[in-house]
Amino acid sequence: MVIGATAALDSTPGMMGYGIAKSASHHIVTTIGATTGNAMGDTKNKRKIGRRFRQHAENLDTLSVVGILPTTIDTPSNRKFNPNVDYSTWTKPRDIAEEIGRWIEVPPLRPHSGALVKVTSEESGSTFEIVR
Repeated sequence: MVIGATAALDSTPGMMGYGIAKSASHHIVTTIGATTGNAMGDTKNKRKIGRRFRQHAENLDTLSVVGILPTTIDTPSNRKFNPNVDYSTWTKPRDIAEEIGRWIEVPPLRPHSGALVKVTSEESGSTFEIVR
């Protein structure tokens, strides 16, 4: 699991360094995902390269790499540095943990390896949507 950011799905004026770092995490997820046994949406050439790569790293046959893209995670540190905002739309760490738990308990619910999963949160909870 890699934590990316919804913001890095688009341009990030005023926070270019943050956007670059999060875009890099998205690229890591999609690239490693393309080399695993259960990646989805790959071209024939990428699948061929992935199979060749896995000959030397058999554990990649069962690996799933997924990027979680929240807007803001509701942590004490984020609250400290953003004291005058509405926290109701921030993603609770528990929501992320519970979703990952569902993916572990029920593997068919797990996104394909290399997926980027956008998290949208509101007071009633969080929704998870594959965006790539």
